[in-house]
Amino acid sequence: MLRRLAWLSAGGVALLATTPAYAQQARPAPEGSVIVVVTYADGRRGSITVGPTSGGMWTPVFPRVAGWAPPPNQLPVSAINFVCERTNEGVNVAVSVFRGSPHQREDPVKTVLVTARAPVVVDDLRSLGVQPVTLTLANLEIPQLAIPDLAVASPQIEMHATVSAVPTARYTIVLRNHAAKAVRAIAIETTRAGRLSMSARRAGHLGEMFIKAGGVQALEISIPAGAPGPTGAVTLAAPDRIDIVTVIWEDGTYDGDVGPAIDSLTSDYGDRLQLSRVLGAFQRARSAETLATVSDLRSVLADLSIEVTDDMVADARSHVPNATAVSPSHTASILRSSLAAIRKTALDDLTAFDDAPAGAGTLQSWLNTTIDQYLRWFDRLRR
Repeated sequence: MLRRLAWLSAGGVALLATTPAYAQQARPAPEGSVIVVVTYADGRRGSITVGPTSGGMWTPVFPRVAGWAPPPNQLPVSAINFVCERTNEGVNVAVSVFRGSPHQREDPVKTVLVTARAPVVVDDLRSLGVQPVTLTLANLEIPQLAIPDLAVASPQIEMHATVSAVPTARYTIVLRNHAAKAVRAIAIETTRAGRLSMSARRAGHLGEMFIKAGGVQALEISIPAGAPGPTGAVTLAAPDRIDIVTVIWEDGTYDGDVGPAIDSLTSDYGDRLQLSRVLGAFQRARSAETLATVSDLRSVLADLSIEVTDDMVADARSHVPNATAVSPSHTASILRSSLAAIRKTALDDLTAFDDAPAGAGTLQSWLNTTIDQYLRWFDRLRR
């Protein structure tokens, strides 16, 4: 995926000699973490940990405006998204909403600056059928952190962990693969007081293996914040156990829980299906007598279907081992999420090219590079 990087010139240091002595010096960058507390209209509160630079969360649970209905042909709001950027004054919070399931579209609502001086109410959500939220800043209290209990589903995987509170509170997990085959993906869970606090899947980038045969992989797990206390302060809610519940190998076999393995392999199936459609769109654009414009290609990609048919579900279940252990509707949900994610990745890559500085290359050269990259991605997902 294409990325743009910004660099600061070292020549800027020379300007300091000509700056008047009375000029105000830049304030140091923020350190540590703060908490943005989100208070919903029903009184429920949530915490967003914001490190020295950024943080965020999204939630599908929020109170709606009673009796409100979306306009015709408009997808309903399915989640509220908060993207936080730390500043010297406080935290800029960009509030947006996701529409559809899975998230088919994101619409910005408002960006506000949250400081310690006063709460900020985001009332603009009302026009979307969502009750307003109130944003405040709170201090984060960090207790003495310890390594939780560790467990891994496969005896072939060695697991170690370290903990750090700077610049953000997190565990660094190091996994060593002693097997002669690579790890395609893992499913990881954290629990606190016997209750599940986080579950996630980790896989390689663009279909690459997550851990090579005999290789080592490190990953970080943020330590979440708990709910605000009576005084408004927030304490970290550190888990007491980190468990690699499933290890999925490169050949499609797995150790551990069957559910995450089925989900991972079904997701790969959906990725391959949508990648074949994206590649077809890219190749048609490249081979057309009149090369398509970025706008034309964006429209084609945006029109790629994420609908899941009964035939697609049946085919996926015939290719994924033990898929009958989950319901057809669950298979359809995983496929739909995969189709949407691949479509979004292709659109994001095209947008990154379009936003690149002048001289970054032609659309033809971008298509050549991206088609080659996506073909390798497609091939890696074959078992």
